[in-house]
Amino acid sequence: MKEYYQRVSDKVLLEHLESKGAVLIEGAKWCGKTTSAKHIAKSVIEMDRPDMTEQYQQMARIKPSNLLEGEVPHLIDEWQIATNIWNAVRYEVDRRGEFGQFILTGSSVPAKLDESMHTGTGRIVRMRMRPMSLFESRDSNGQVSLSDLFNRKDISAIDDHSIEDIAFMICRGGWPAALNHSEKVALRQAFDYYDAVINDDISRVDGVKRDPERTKRIMRSYARNVSTQVSLETIRTDLISNDIDTFDKETLYSYLNALKRIFVIEDSPAWKPNLRSKTAIRTSDTRYFVDPSVATASLGIGPMDLINDLEFIIECRSLTKRYKGLMAVDHASLHVKRGEIYGLVGPNGAGKSTILKMILNLVHRDEGEIRWMGDPLSCDDFLYLGRIGSLIENPYFYDRLSGMDNLLLHLEYLGLPDKKLAEETLKLVSLPLDDMKKVSEYLLGMKQRLAIARAILPKPDLLIMDEPTNGLDPNGIIDIHNLLLGLNHDLDISIIVTSHILSEVERLADTVAFLQRGKVLQETSMKDILEESAAYIEIEVDDVNKAAVLLTENLHFNNFKVFSANVIRVYDSVTDIKIINRVLTLNNVGVESIRRKESNLENYFFTIFTIENSEVSV
Repeated sequence: MKEYYQRVSDKVLLEHLESKGAVLIEGAKWCGKTTSAKHIAKSVIEMDRPDMTEQYQQMARIKPSNLLEGEVPHLIDEWQIATNIWNAVRYEVDRRGEFGQFILTGSSVPAKLDESMHTGTGRIVRMRMRPMSLFESRDSNGQVSLSDLFNRKDISAIDDHSIEDIAFMICRGGWPAALNHSEKVALRQAFDYYDAVINDDISRVDGVKRDPERTKRIMRSYARNVSTQVSLETIRTDLISNDIDTFDKETLYSYLNALKRIFVIEDSPAWKPNLRSKTAIRTSDTRYFVDPSVATASLGIGPMDLINDLEFIIECRSLTKRYKGLMAVDHASLHVKRGEIYGLVGPNGAGKSTILKMILNLVHRDEGEIRWMGDPLSCDDFLYLGRIGSLIENPYFYDRLSGMDNLLLHLEYLGLPDKKLAEETLKLVSLPLDDMKKVSEYLLGMKQRLAIARAILPKPDLLIMDEPTNGLDPNGIIDIHNLLLGLNHDLDISIIVTSHILSEVERLADTVAFLQRGKVLQETSMKDILEESAAYIEIEVDDVNKAAVLLTENLHFNNFKVFSANVIRVYDSVTDIKIINRVLTLNNVGVESIRRKESNLENYFFTIFTIENSEVSV
């Protein structure tokens, strides 16, 4: 016999039995309703027993009181199979005149009571069960309790769970069936629950056929906005952007109400600070699922996805933007880690600037998701922008004011009137503090420095730089490079940078994303790029097949690759060009050219894009 895990609801059930004749236990599918009821009940009848179901149904029609016999509290499991049991229980409670007689459990889909059935008020009390808490599943020692917090007791505890443990428990959830199994089996329970909801339960609840794909989209949107007070209209807008059909309010409410009735969604209402308060601290409900694993299953993610999500300061998932039917950004995904410099590379019109504008909410996305430090952003979110500094396209200033006055004016706009901060920032970008020269008299390099100074005034977590060295001379480029590297290293500011000079991105970036026609072709670390595009010898010959045979059989080379009809690249580390040339020519292979090439981003770029120019507009 399996060990029973004590539930907090056990105490609630016993208290209800002490004050009412019958208790109806409601709650999400698979949350443990029947198991808990059986633990307390003294007798049980299971209406869904395969060899007895038909007989029980007949008995419920002919003489339902027979089904109520047994030592009390008497459990009737899956009572909704014969709904007239409801009236029988109510009548029997009245007849006996005693508390603690019956426990009713059943499907997560509420039974439909017709008009002939009594409400049961005063005889049958309803109680809600939910999936297990970490204390109930014995993953928490319970040293910190909500009761103690509200009673203002001094509490302290040490948690020895790792971040990996916590991520796993979120994705596993509190489903009793997930306990004491392998990680794979445990994680499967939430996905099975999710599949049952979208394919069956949401339509069974009221007999209205609902589209599984739309249900998926609603649950995915809810998951992206979990633990927030996002409005239902925002959720509807999110759905419209990802749905080819219209999605009116009534349709959305129908789906959401169905999900609430089967206990999938359980929002937290706005909380009032005291009983007489007329004003709620929150004005909107906070969006929640009955269990956190429902959110991760809706998003199709596991523990490692959650852990990786913590690494990113900003993450773009399948961003899409169309202009007059033309695809500017095509389901692009970017992952910018905290504390890194992230380079965007691609030909002119690849969509890099559009992606940056979507991140800054200057352009609304048609599809996809942006997450800031793990939290999903809607098009109505703007607060996060206070933690981002940016330089997009050409910087604009009040030309008749000095650099200092421009910064002071910007600080006033930000609500941070602090001359000392302006002075520190000018010093950081190597601009003179006492220079009263008008910005109209600034050289281009000075304007770029001033633009960067303005972007970093609020001490942002993320700096977005679109072509920061555009138009600068070599010395100016080096100065801006050193400035960005210093901001990243000394102030731990994450930076996204685009540039039309590949060597610039190579010097600055930790991670590079290659874009073409709005799509992200590849996202990889600079370290991996340099390792993968190691130095090689490129040979151009008139007979590539014969040359390949000679390299293998005569020179015993294994690490080479045929790149085109007449080009071979040899990656063997210790290789003498003269020896290769001699072997090929002595065996009548015409060598058009042979040269050694060093590894760099430019070579890697051209391998991906097959573009002839060494500088590519962004």
